[in-house]
Amino acid sequence: AFESTLISVLENPVDGSEILVCHDGSYQDPFELGDEIRFAIADSDNPLELISAGASQARGRFIHVLSDGLRATSGWIDEALEEFEAYDCGIVTPVIRHDTNGSIVSAGWTDNVDRLCKSANHGQQIVGKTSRQQPGAYLQGSFWRRELLRSLTDAFTTSDLTEASYAFHQLADQAGWKSSLASESELLYSDETLPWDEPSVSRGKRTQCIK
Repeated sequence: AFESTLISVLENPVDGSEILVCHDGSYQDPFELGDEIRFAIADSDNPLELISAGASQARGRFIHVLSDGLRATSGWIDEALEEFEAYDCGIVTPVIRHDTNGSIVSAGWTDNVDRLCKSANHGQQIVGKTSRQQPGAYLQGSFWRRELLRSLTDAFTTSDLTEASYAFHQLADQAGWKSSLASESELLYSDETLPWDEPSVSRGKRTQCIK
């Protein structure tokens, strides 16, 4: 899953960007990609600490976090950057589609009466642009202003990226940052549901506590 994600990024290059591979020191670069990517090493395999290590070393104004299994597509970053032209936009979520049938797996998440942090627009048309509720972004596949992401990774500690996604959205909102959906920014995924969107009692309790 990691290799398919990395290959998709290398096959869809973005001018003026840098690619950082964040790991715990165990990755040996078997494909000798050191000329094309930079390595950001954390002292832990905690995914949030890996993202924090990447954010601390990133040189660009904007960061796209891409987790194992999600695959970039041609021009996937273009509309996301356009959304950041709004001075108060701090977070942008892309659309994740099934790689075979093209159905929408997720267009961010929203709080619903039945469940907090629930994938939005699953299998439906994009409606996030007209929704009053700002779409939340899953940290596993999301765009951030660099300084905002850096500050948030220091504000909340967890090993669960869904909890971090929910907490970061709440903290950013309280600080006056808005989130946006980039409907033309698309990632691909091989399953019809995201593994981190599975409901459970413990997940519900944790997100309720965070809220």
